[in-house]
Amino acid sequence: MKSQSLLARAGLLAAALCLISAPALRAENEQKPEKPLSSAQKKFDQDGDGKLNADEAAAYKAARAAEKKAMLEKYDTDKDGKLSDEEKAAAKADREKQKKNKEKHGE
Repeated sequence: MKSQSLLARAGLLAAALCLISAPALRAENEQKPEKPLSSAQKKFDQDGDGKLNADEAAAYKAARAAEKKAMLEKYDTDKDGKLSDEEKAAAKADREKQKKNKEKHGE
């Protein structure tokens, strides 16, 4: 009698765990919607499918790494390998200046 009671409780506990974990498992199995490509990423979408395949993603990452290296070389005045708030502000000011020049010249 006691063993049947324990088995019944164990069965109820197992059923409760299944009910509790089912939504989480379902959510894990659902695919997340794909985010649209940024304008920078679109330049690397060679086949125009709206996604970056492995080669396109590698090219994008390499270009971003080169941009970061160039930014550090130009704006990292204290040569610590990262941009301080002041260095970031200088980079932002230059980008805004370049943007205004492009708009002014119709580019």
